[in-house]
Amino acid sequence: MHIEIETKRLKYELVIKGKYSVIQGDSGNGKTNMCRLLQQRLTGDKTIKISCKIPVVTLASFDDGSRLKNVQNSVVVLDENYKILLEPDAASILKDSDNYFIILYRKNLDFLPLCVENLYEMHTNGRGHWLQQKYTVSGIKDFRGIKHIVTEDRVSGFEFFQDYFNIYVTSANSKSEIITHLQHFIDIDPKYNDILIVYDAAAFAYQNKPANINTMHSNPNCA
Repeated sequence: MHIEIETKRLKYELVIKGKYSVIQGDSGNGKTNMCRLLQQRLTGDKTIKISCKIPVVTLASFDDGSRLKNVQNSVVVLDENYKILLEPDAASILKDSDNYFIILYRKNLDFLPLCVENLYEMHTNGRGHWLQQKYTVSGIKDFRGIKHIVTEDRVSGFEFFQDYFNIYVTSANSKSEIITHLQHFIDIDPKYNDILIVYDAAAFAYQNKPANINTMHSNPNCA
């Protein structure tokens, strides 16, 4: 989905996909100001132009989710200090809504099922603002050199690869243990680079340790 928010001084051009998109990044790159512009638009400010195939809105910072029930088929932009994100049932409130959400958050929103491809950083050259994916998905399709498969689960995924692939298969037992499992192989041999990791991308966006491992060591093949 392509979104443009523009004034005489500023322009935001966002390309997102999926129900949830999270924008991270340091202070001063325009994230919070984008919410301010949307708040001004709610007051009837016609100098702010918004281009998107569906409405792009925000909520009042003090809203606990009550007013979200009146918003449908829209892109809702939320800043990290908004009360709705601090509610104990924030995950359920967003899940039950038929809207798309762009959430500006410096830390991790572990309660959201966020795909790695939907985690962004905002960049700016002054007037212009745009998004870049925080992590690069390589899309490697040739796995002929793979000698070891690590699965996230120990049930269906593990059993499938163990039964149908003539490759050594082990399970990390859970998402949180994948990095520890991978680190074990790298500790044995820093040049170990023929591992295929099978995981659920929609639950892995905030597991950022793989990037650190790849920086320090050789780059394992992951999928």
